[in-house]
Amino acid sequence: MKQWLALAPVLLLALGCVGLGGTRPAQPEDGRLRLEEVAGHSTANDCWVIINGRVYNATKIIGKHPKTDSCIIPFCGKDGTASFNAAPHTPGAGIELEQLYVGEIEGAG
Repeated sequence: MKQWLALAPVLLLALGCVGLGGTRPAQPEDGRLRLEEVAGHSTANDCWVIINGRVYNATKIIGKHPKTDSCIIPFCGKDGTASFNAAPHTPGAGIELEQLYVGEIEGAG
């Protein structure tokens, strides 16, 4: 019995019942992400960016992108659509971006 009690916090975390550093905002019923959820990922170590109504985890490309400091970090936890669409990208950029896909933003599309 004591073994199960010791594992309870791990199980609750794995099941998404509790979070580290606070509670996670409730998600809309359609599974889309709220702006508040994206805003919680606003650092270079945990960076989600909204582009064209879709949310991407850009954390892995920080430091690899040629203009990380000006093109990615300012948009961590925010909508970077205008900046992304205005910048030239290689033909493979869209494919790379899709590998970072997290979900759709609530109210998009």
